[in-house]
Amino acid sequence: MKILPRQARDKHRENLKKTVLSQPTFGFCTQEYRAGVFWFEPVDMLRKLLLTGLLQFVHRGSAEQVLVGCTLAFVAFGLTMKLQPYREPEANVLKALVDFQIFLSFLCSFILRVLAAVSTFESLGKAFYGDVLVSSFIVVLVAAGVLIAYQVHRHKHALRSSMRESLEGIDSPVSRALRNSLSEIRVGSRAAREVSIN
Repeated sequence: MKILPRQARDKHRENLKKTVLSQPTFGFCTQEYRAGVFWFEPVDMLRKLLLTGLLQFVHRGSAEQVLVGCTLAFVAFGLTMKLQPYREPEANVLKALVDFQIFLSFLCSFILRVLAAVSTFESLGKAFYGDVLVSSFIVVLVAAGVLIAYQVHRHKHALRSSMRESLEGIDSPVSRALRNSLSEIRVGSRAAREVSIN
């Protein structure tokens, strides 16, 4: 079997995915994923089930429970980084940040459990690890806002470009007016940026 480059392989899988009979029924579950990893939604649901359900059956409140949760979160983070399952790059970054934050939460929980036994050797106290957890949550929230704003900006830019390209082939008074208004929007946004910089 010949190994195809990633783009060709993804295009081939996209074509296969379109022919699947269940697409009209379950397409809403897979439309956000790249063609090669349309199966990622059930895997992510399994991860959620394991983190919420399986952990209850591991000795409650023990270090084993924290270790299993930490391992599951780390595997999910690694899988997200390796596969980059979402079509939008911003969604991949946000998913990786959230998985890392879950891992960090389990790690800090483990450290706080052990801290009572080794507090004489530890220079950092409980307050520090609490601050780490709160800070990581705030970082994820801010990153989500920035990533969403960037994604909206990118989509607006792509929409303007596609409109401009589609209008270039048409020569009519309406299309000339639309091209001029798009140019004015571009000039106006550039002038606004220059004013805000100065």
